[in-house]
Amino acid sequence: MINRLSHLLWAGMKGFLRIGIPLLLMGITGIVIDIYDPAILNSIIETIQHHPINYLLFRWVVLISFVLCWPYIATKIGQQRNATAQQILCWRGEIWRIAFWLILIEIVICENLVGKSIHLLGGF
Repeated sequence: MINRLSHLLWAGMKGFLRIGIPLLLMGITGIVIDIYDPAILNSIIETIQHHPINYLLFRWVVLISFVLCWPYIATKIGQQRNATAQQILCWRGEIWRIAFWLILIEIVICENLVGKSIHLLGGF
C-alpha cells in the first residue's frame, strides 16, 4: 500500500515538475527583466493594450484549437502511459469540463470581469 502510494506521489510529482519548472523559469525571467529593464515589459503591455481584439482572437483560436485537438492529445497521452481504452475514453470525455474552466479563466482574468464590474458599479 505504501509502495503504491509513493509511486503515485512520484508520478504526480514528475507531471508537476514537467509543467512547474518551465513556468517557474518563465516567471523568474519576467521578474529579472522587470528589475533590470522595466521598459521592455511596459512596451509588451502597451502593445497588448493597443491591439486588444487581435490578442482576444488569438486566445480564442488557441482555446478552440485545444478543444478540437483534445481527442488526439488524450489518445496519445493515454497510449504513452499504457492506459486502458476505457480510461482514454474517459479522458476524451473530460473536454467540456476543461473547456468550461478555460473559458471561465479567459472571461474572469483576461477580460477583467471583476474590474469592469466594479467600475460599472461606481467603484469602492
